[in-house]
Amino acid sequence: SAFGFSVHIREDLIIVGAPWDDRLEGDGGAAYVYRFDQTEWELESALLPPRFSNHAGFSVRIGGSTALVGASDTGSEGTVFAYEFNGSQWRLDQTIPPPQRIGQANFGYAMDFEDDRLVIGAYGAFDHRGVAYLFERQGGGDWSPLIRFDPFDVHDTVGAPPFFGDACAVSGDLIVIGAPYEDTDHGGDSGVVYAFRHECGEDCAGSERIRKLVCDSGNLTVKLVDGIPGDAFEALLATGEAIEGTLNRRGKATIRFSGLPNEAGDVDVSWGCGEQENAAFFCP
Repeated sequence: SAFGFSVHIREDLIIVGAPWDDRLEGDGGAAYVYRFDQTEWELESALLPPRFSNHAGFSVRIGGSTALVGASDTGSEGTVFAYEFNGSQWRLDQTIPPPQRIGQANFGYAMDFEDDRLVIGAYGAFDHRGVAYLFERQGGGDWSPLIRFDPFDVHDTVGAPPFFGDACAVSGDLIVIGAPYEDTDHGGDSGVVYAFRHECGEDCAGSERIRKLVCDSGNLTVKLVDGIPGDAFEALLATGEAIEGTLNRRGKATIRFSGLPNEAGDVDVSWGCGEQENAAFFCP
């Protein structure tokens, strides 16, 4: 069963992952919760995932009344199962899939949460370039996606892919994400760790802006500046065409639309921080 493949402890709770546990059909996996009774650790519950799961327990996290179990081999992309303790037993409360289609992503292989913030890595996304997502727990208790993180050199095709999202952690407003195979000045596959500071809230909105729009021969270029590095954005045309991405390490991004008609139009840009801006353009 590979009991002990992943472990996590917080205060008087331990959770242990067993991704090859076969108590369900095949290798559905499982996780086991132990509670310290002032004398010894007692098994409190076996967290069995839904029957469609595959290898649940690659990653586990626990704290308070919440337990999270990663099943990165489930389906084509992976998923995370969220359990809640109701005072007497642990129950499956939510299945958390990737917020977007990202192929063979291994979503949920790594994750961490603190209070109402959860970061989940998907190192296999986009041919192992990898991504990670920050989720926030809403008033009703469900986890909702907030921001997508990407490695900075997203267009670098030299060398092996970085496996961004292979490891991740969150503490306060700091999110740390590992990319163990990214090339650096120290050599190929030497690896890096990205540190993002999530400053969304009253103090963050108002700096993000559209700096420049240029349309030439039906090709529109939109330049975004003064944002938070790693923050997600979406640019939407009136035609419904949209481009999503994340700001680079300088809080900037360049967006390009092609094949536009020779006429006036406008673009709506929204950032993960909540800021929005509309700008008009004309394609001669």
